Amino acid sequence: MRVEIGPAQATNAADKSSSSDFLKFSKRSSHFLGGMICLFLLGFISFPILARIFTVEEYGLISLVSNTIAVAVVFSKFGLQASVQRFYKEQAVHPEPGALRRYYSTVYLGAAANGFVVTLIFLAALWLVPASLMGTRVRIVFSIAAGLILLRSISSMITNLLQVEGRTFAWNVLQIATKAATIAMTLSLLFLWNRTPAAFFIGMVLVEATAVFFVIPYLRRRDMLSLSVFNKQIFREIMIYGLPMMAAEIFYLILDTGDRFLVAGFLGARPLGLYAAAYNISGYVRDSLSSPLQLALFPIVMEIWVLKGSEKTREFLSRAMNYFVLAGIAVVALASACSSDVINLIASPKFHEAHHLLPYILIGMLANAVAMFLKSGLLIQKKTYLIMQVILASCIVNILMNVILLPRIGLLGAAIATLGSYVFSTSMFAWLSRKYLPLQTNWFAWLRYAAVGCFTWYLSTRIEIHSLLLSLVVRGTICLFIYAAILWLIDTDIRTMTSEIIGLVKDWFQQKQLRRNAVA
Repeated sequence: MRVEIGPAQATNAADKSSSSDFLKFSKRSSHFLGGMICLFLLGFISFPILARIFTVEEYGLISLVSNTIAVAVVFSKFGLQASVQRFYKEQAVHPEPGALRRYYSTVYLGAAANGFVVTLIFLAALWLVPASLMGTRVRIVFSIAAGLILLRSISSMITNLLQVEGRTFAWNVLQIATKAATIAMTLSLLFLWNRTPAAFFIGMVLVEATAVFFVIPYLRRRDMLSLSVFNKQIFREIMIYGLPMMAAEIFYLILDTGDRFLVAGFLGARPLGLYAAAYNISGYVRDSLSSPLQLALFPIVMEIWVLKGSEKTREFLSRAMNYFVLAGIAVVALASACSSDVINLIASPKFHEAHHLLPYILIGMLANAVAMFLKSGLLIQKKTYLIMQVILASCIVNILMNVILLPRIGLLGAAIATLGSYVFSTSMFAWLSRKYLPLQTNWFAWLRYAAVGCFTWYLSTRIEIHSLLLSLVVRGTICLFIYAAILWLIDTDIRTMTSEIIGLVKDWFQQKQLRRNAVA
C-alpha cells in the first residue's frame, strides 16, 4: 500500500529534520564549550604556579621547546585530522562488512607510523646541531619532549574520531583528565624531584603516553585496531587529502603569529607587547564563540551530506552561518564598547593603549571564523589544495600590508593588516564556495545587524562609570539588551529565529524528559 504525502506534510517533515540537525549541532557545541571552559580554568590555575617555579630563562626555554614540538606535530599529523572528519561517515555507512574496522585501523596505524618517522627525523636533526649552537642541557630537554610528537600524532586521531562519532562526553573526559593529570604529574615531579624544564616535559610525556595506551585496549575490544586490515589504498587517499591541510595549518600559524616579528622589527618590544595583549584577548573572545562550533560543525555537515544530500547540507550551513553572523556582530559591538575596561581588567592599566586595536583585530578574527561554513564545500569535494592556496595568499597579504602600514601608522597598521588579511581569506572562500557548495547569503540582513551593532556600540560608549568592573557589567548588559531588542522589533526574521530557538530548547527538554521516563 502506497501512502501519499502532501506538500504540507513534506514541508513539516523537512522542518522537523532541519530542527533535529540544529538541535544536534547546538547540543554538541554546548558540550564542547563546557569542556573548553574546564580546560581554560585548568590552564589558568597552572600558569601562575609554573611562572613562579621557573626562572624567566627556564620559562622561555619551555616556551621554545613547546612551540617547536607543536610545529613538528603538524608534520607528524600530516593533515590526517582533516581526513578523519571527511571520510568517517562514508565508511560508517559503507555496505561492505568490516569497512569501519579497516578505516579505524588504517587511521591509527598510519598516524603512528607518521609520528614515529617524524620523531626519528627530529631526533636525528637535533643531535646534528653543533654544540656551539645548542648546549647539552637544552638538547636533553628537546630529546625528552620529542616523545610528544609520536604521542600527539596518535592522540589527535583519538580525539578527532571521538569528535566525528559525536561522543562529546568521552571527548571532554579524555581532554580534561589528560590536562588535569598533566598538571598533577608535572607539579609533583617539580616539587618532589627536580625543578627543571626536563622534569616538566617528563611529566607531560608520562601522562600523554598513559592516555594513549589506555585507549588502545578499548579499541582492541571493539575490534577496531588490527595490522592485518591496514589498507594501503585508504591510507594513500587520506594522505593525499591531508597533505594540503598540513601545509594550510603551517601557513595559518604564519598568518596568526608572523606579524609579531614584523611589529618587533619595525616598532620594538613595547609596541609588540601592546599588540600581543590586544591580539590575545581578541583570540580568547573568538575561540569562546567559534571553537565549540568548529568542533561540532563538520562532522554533522558530513552526516547530512552522506545521509540527506547536498541541498539539505546547503540549507543547514546557510542557516548556521546566518546565526553566527548575528551573534558575531553582537560580540564585536560588546567588545568594542567594553574594550578599555576589558584591557584594564585582564591585562592591567599599563596595556590601556592597546584597547583601540581590539575592535579591528576582533572583527578580522570573527570574519575569518565565518570561513568555517564557507569552506565546508571545499572539504566535502576534496579540494583541500584550494584551502591551502587561500591561506598562503592571505599570509602574503598580511605581510605586505604590515610592511606598508607599520612604518606609516604604527600599531594600528598591524591591526588593519590582520583585519584585511582575514577578510581577504573569507572573501576568497566565499567566492570559491559558489562553485562547490553555494550558500545563501542574506546581505541585507547582515547590513541590518551591522547597523544596529554600530548604534548599540555608540550608545554604550556614552555611559561613563568610574568603577572598572561596574562599567564593564553595565555597558555590556546595555549593549546586548539594546542590540537584541532593536533587532527583535524591526526584523521579522529575528522574531522567527527566536521562535525557532525556543522550539529547539523545548525539543531538547522534551527529549531529555523522554529519556528519563524510559530509564525510569
